[in-house]
Amino acid sequence: MAKVTVQARIKPELKAEVEAILSTLGLSTSDAIRVYLHQIVNSRGLPFQPHTTPNIEKIVRTSKAAEDTEIEQLERAYRVLHPTLKETHLGKYVAIDNNQLIDSDTDRVALRERLMTAYPNRFIPIRLVEKTPTRTIRMPMSFYRFVPIDA
Repeated sequence: MAKVTVQARIKPELKAEVEAILSTLGLSTSDAIRVYLHQIVNSRGLPFQPHTTPNIEKIVRTSKAAEDTEIEQLERAYRVLHPTLKETHLGKYVAIDNNQLIDSDTDRVALRERLMTAYPNRFIPIRLVEKTPTRTIRMPMSFYRFVPIDA
């Protein structure tokens, strides 16, 4: 099969930076361009989502939306599990993660301590199972920030 030459005009600084990065990967610029072109064919489009550097407001909006979504997911999981929990855990505190019950106890503090030991870097909500589900998310103490009040 015949080969063709592809040329592109780029700034010398960009070329130097790209070559330095590619050399650590054991690739030449030509190798990287060939890989890139094959990925375009394989994915029938760009093999990545183009983006610009986001500004701080966009980051805040995105992270706030992600938080809202996560809390909504936790809320939905509890509501789905509530009929079963009401039959088996009424009056107990439950911990739900990945849409399933992972632990329960009549003592909220004991349950929290077990969760903090088992999942030290994760937020696992604790809910009191009542006859009708209420919208309450309890956060572990490590999520609170105490500020001393001067008297």
